[in-house]
This record gives sequence, C-alpha cells and structure tokens, in this order.
Amino acid sequence: MDYYQILEINRDADIPTIKKKYKELAQMWHPSLHAENKQEANVKYREITEAYEVLSQAKYRTIYDLYGTTGLKKGAPNEKGEIVGGDYQFVSDPDEVFRDAFGRNPFTEFFDFSGVTPSEANGIFNEFSQMSAPPRKEKAQPVYHDVLCTLEELYLGATKRVEYFKQSLNPDGVTTTKEPQIANLTVVKGMKEGDQIIFPEIGNVSQSEEQGDVIFRIKQKKHPQFKRNGNDLIFTADISLGKALLGSIVKVQTIDGRTLSVPVTQIVHPGYTQVIRGEGMPINYPPTQISHPTPTKSKPKEKGDLILQFHLIFPETLSEDQKKLLKEADL
Repeated sequence: MDYYQILEINRDADIPTIKKKYKELAQMWHPSLHAENKQEANVKYREITEAYEVLSQAKYRTIYDLYGTTGLKKGAPNEKGEIVGGDYQFVSDPDEVFRDAFGRNPFTEFFDFSGVTPSEANGIFNEFSQMSAPPRKEKAQPVYHDVLCTLEELYLGATKRVEYFKQSLNPDGVTTTKEPQIANLTVVKGMKEGDQIIFPEIGNVSQSEEQGDVIFRIKQKKHPQFKRNGNDLIFTADISLGKALLGSIVKVQTIDGRTLSVPVTQIVHPGYTQVIRGEGMPINYPPTQISHPTPTKSKPKEKGDLILQFHLIFPETLSEDQKKLLKEADL
C-alpha cells in the first residue's frame, strides 16, 4: 500500500498539503455518496483515512518512509540490528478521524443542514455511516506453532525460517484448504521458552471469519553445558577435593565464545555457589509476548548473572603420605 499514491501527493508533501488532499478525497469517497458501489467506496475511504493517519504523524511517517508498511505494522531491523516500528494498526473509525481533523462530518458541505440541530445532524450522519459499513466478522482463532531454538540463538538473536500450515479460502469463496506457509522469524536476544511472536492477520481465514493471527511459541533445546533460570545461566564446574579446599581458577567458555577465568578463593563445600554478575542472558523487554517484528530489543549491556555450581570429585584412593598429611592437618 502506497500512502502517497493513495492521497495523490508527492513524498515531500507538507502537513497542510496532506490535510487538504485528505479532506478532498475523503469527501469524494465517503460511502454515503456512493449508493451503487458502497463496498468499493468503503474500502477506498478507509485507505484514504489510513494514509492520512500515518502521513500526518511524524513518528509513523518516518518509519513508513524508511521501511514501508511492513516496517510500520510488523517492524523491521535498523542499521544496528534493532527492531523498530511494528506498533501501528489501522483500527480507527474513519469518520472520527475526519471529525478530529476538521471538526465536522465529512459530507456536511454536500447537504443543507440549516434548521437542524447539531445532534440531529449527527444522527443523520451516523445513520449514513451505519448504512455504509459492512457487517463486522469475528476474527478466526489463532494458529499456534512451536519454534525450537538453541540457547545460542536465544543469547545472540537469530532469524529463523519456519514452515506452518494455515486455512485458506478456495476460489469458490466458501470451501477452505490447509496450505503450507513460510514465515521469517526474528528471535530477539534474551527471549526464553514460552515467549510468543505474533504475526497479525496471516493465519486462518474462512467465509464467515476475518483472517486470524499466527502465534509462534519459543521452545528451548537442552544445552550440554548451561542451564537457564530466567535471565541467569547456571554452569556446573568439576573441582577436585584439593582445589575445593585450597582454591583454584575455573575456566568457563561463554556462549559468545569468550573464556572466563574465575578465581575460586573460598572453600567449596556441598551447595556452594559463586555468582559472576552480568554474564547471564541478555535481558529482553517485554518478556512474554511481542508482535513481529517489534521495537522490542535487549537493553544494551544489560544481562542476568552466571551462577557457578560445583561438582566435587573425591579421590578414589589416597597414598599413605597423603593420609598422613591429612591427619596432620586435622581435616
């Protein structure tokens, strides 16, 4: 959808030009003035209103100019890889938008309302509006699909190509068919099991229902080294009895390929843990449910913690000298 083309304006049009053209086209295409093609006029009227709503607001226009309607409604990655946009959906009443812009009904200039009170005029206006509006369908139930992600993908972020199935209308407009579809998911850094990525209005559709959503649910694969607890990572290090008593350096290979050298200076007893601040999972906001794509992003440099647990390894045998030393130490 090209909003500039819909309003018949140039891409550098200023607000007064946008408003003037919107008023002209809204009055031209109001469904109440098109008895023979109300459905077409209703679609056109809504498109004109949506175009005005976006182009008259700087925050929406900027996203649209950079990323189009996909970025505006579903979001898109910027040059830093952060997801921007995705928070706009056209849900407004077109007549209310016009009233907010001009303080009157779209077609008052075409009717003589002399001698009619404002409430009576609004009554006539609402009657025309109800006549032009098609009956509203219920939205179809969402399609749910689980997406299996590695801990690395949830830590670093990823793009995943996922196949799912949805119900589509056949050419007869009545019967339906299950069809495979492909979605490109943006897995945001720090997402966790149970989080949902919502693709609005690309799901099931039928003769009696509006198109529903597709909801992808994050599932995490088991990791060979780390366990996850919210935003924290848990790593279990093997440590000998001697090092547990005398201290040591524990090496931890992080998910992003770094090696941490963690000094253990306390006596490691059963249940002892050591916390390394800021070496856990990236923290993601909001944590549960997002529309795809979305302005949601991990907060820079903000992470959970890495929690070191220890598995004590006892010697299978001790030499006589070792036993003697232990006795002398009175351990």
